[in-house]
Amino acid sequence: MYSNRVTRIAEPSTVILSIEEVKAHLNITHSDEDAMLERLVEAATAMIDGPSGIGRAMITQTYRLSLDHAPRCIRLPVNPVQSITSVTVDGVELDSADYRADTDIDPATITLPFMTAESVKVTFVAGYANT
Repeated sequence: MYSNRVTRIAEPSTVILSIEEVKAHLNITHSDEDAMLERLVEAATAMIDGPSGIGRAMITQTYRLSLDHAPRCIRLPVNPVQSITSVTVDGVELDSADYRADTDIDPATITLPFMTAESVKVTFVAGYANT
């Protein structure tokens, strides 16, 4: 059985919704519920953002997908993908001419020209925007 791991290696530079934005939307002027509202925003974010949610990256962030095999076509688990930072096969970083990346589809894919490798690591940037 093959395994893969997705690790976020660069956090978003900002939160998806600030407590001030939530309070303004709900027309709340006091701070009595701030802690609860923050927990609700965190829970909602966790259900959407990243590979543990529905696989969307709301704010720009960087991930690494580690595979213990080399499938010909790799589907990236977090979208939309803005760019591919690196593809490493058995510890050797490939030149971008050595693989095909299609970041215009969902899920984004990387196609390798071969299928014999013990490990593949793909580092990529995903997210709709920086803010």
